[in-house]
Amino acid sequence: MAARPADEGFLTSARITELRLDPVQGTFDAAHLSEVHRRIFQDLPHHAPGTFRPDAAGHHKARELETSGRRHVVGYVRGREIGERLDRVLGELRGGEALRGLDPDDFAQGMARLYGDLDHIHPFREGNSRTLREFTYQLAGEAGYRLDWMQTGADAQARDRLYLARDREVLERLYPGLDEARAMETESRTEYEAFFTLGYLRKHDALVTIVREQLSTLTALHEQEVTAPDLKGLNLEAFSSAAAGRLAVAVQVSDLSPTDVRLAAQELANEAGRHVNLGGITEARLAHDMEAARQGHGEGFERLFREAGDAGTARRLERAVLVLERAGHDPQTLYVTAAVTGQQIEGHPLVRNANACVLADGEGRYLVTSLASLNQATEIGGGQVRLTALDAQQSQMDMEL
Repeated sequence: MAARPADEGFLTSARITELRLDPVQGTFDAAHLSEVHRRIFQDLPHHAPGTFRPDAAGHHKARELETSGRRHVVGYVRGREIGERLDRVLGELRGGEALRGLDPDDFAQGMARLYGDLDHIHPFREGNSRTLREFTYQLAGEAGYRLDWMQTGADAQARDRLYLARDREVLERLYPGLDEARAMETESRTEYEAFFTLGYLRKHDALVTIVREQLSTLTALHEQEVTAPDLKGLNLEAFSSAAAGRLAVAVQVSDLSPTDVRLAAQELANEAGRHVNLGGITEARLAHDMEAARQGHGEGFERLFREAGDAGTARRLERAVLVLERAGHDPQTLYVTAAVTGQQIEGHPLVRNANACVLADGEGRYLVTSLASLNQATEIGGGQVRLTALDAQQSQMDMEL
């Protein structure tokens, strides 16, 4: 179901998905960073997409931690300093070369230092966190690493952990060398308070620790891609098998999220020049198939590509998701898949209409079939039915006639 235009989270999430599929082509300089921000926030003009914030007497954020309610203030550089500082910090990257060839520990050190520098500059009025995550995600990929920021936003505790680490980096840059003697002598109240805030922040995990935890190497995946057969020119069955193998390797060598797997599936389809419609593939299904692939069973991914790659089946899945949602269910928590013609099914009809009928089969799956299939079902008691799935396309044609 489409979100309302005012739903900022939906809009920016969709733009980030587009960005992953079609990254900014640049040299990781200030213009590159600005373009990442512009593309994420292009639908929200009040965030000044791609524009650095103007100068002001100061730029501060009052942080309130979700888990404890503790508050502290973080300050960032003056707007008039942004351009010069970005050029210096990003210039040291040398287009990303400075981070290539490093082992994971050294890479984490370099990335944490870069992130801290950029967070201290805080170049945009709004949206700095999302922009820096996508910028560093792409930068890490160019260096042969996957930097997964998803887990840092998994819950309130994870978010606070990252905020504490980030704010420590920012305050250490804002007040370099601040110690107790200087804090006791300063006439600046903000500097005095920053000393005690830093003392608290340093009791928690450093940013480098968090970055290192989120790193995984792309080497194994890249090696597999080099030796993998060309996906172009294959029929749907052959493409589904080959693409499923590639996707299974991806989840085995990297700690991917369902969103990442959806993006990877789309990228494989793009590589093959094949249209797939993933709109009816739910988060629960992706998560289930990912876990199965990690255990060496890639059949779920193969079925996913067959269903998403067949226009009629993909449309039926999309309709089923919509029907489930309208009936008050959360389809993203359900493993929704299409019944195969001739498949014998026993289950409980969950929703039904002319567009989609969904049966819960008692094994954790929600099977989409046709109204014609359900009309010839046999009652077996307890609200359960037994049926044979008919050809959904032919059933739809018969109904239209």
